[in-house]
Amino acid sequence: MYKRKTAQLKAAMPSEGMVEGYAATFDREPDSYGDIIKPGAFARTLREWEAKAAEGLSIPLLFAHDTNEPTHNIGKVVEAYEDTKGLFIRAEFDSDTETA
Repeated sequence: MYKRKTAQLKAAMPSEGMVEGYAATFDREPDSYGDIIKPGAFARTLREWEAKAAEGLSIPLLFAHDTNEPTHNIGKVVEAYEDTKGLFIRAEFDSDTETA
């Protein structure tokens, strides 16, 4: 059985209605599922979303990773990239969504 670990969210609010920070970091201790994220883990998905961006689609910003509840889509990711630390995102909240 895994021990639950918590971490303080270190994110910046670049402007009202936005948030930025690391959505995931690399090469740390295993998470509560035993996963360790390695560099390159998001490369394919980021390329796929880059292609979708040409069609006007954005990576959804989800409340609690919940893809099943429509009200939990609380915005969109406007920038995402991997660097040496992890997956960095800048996201914009949907001001028309009560959950956001």
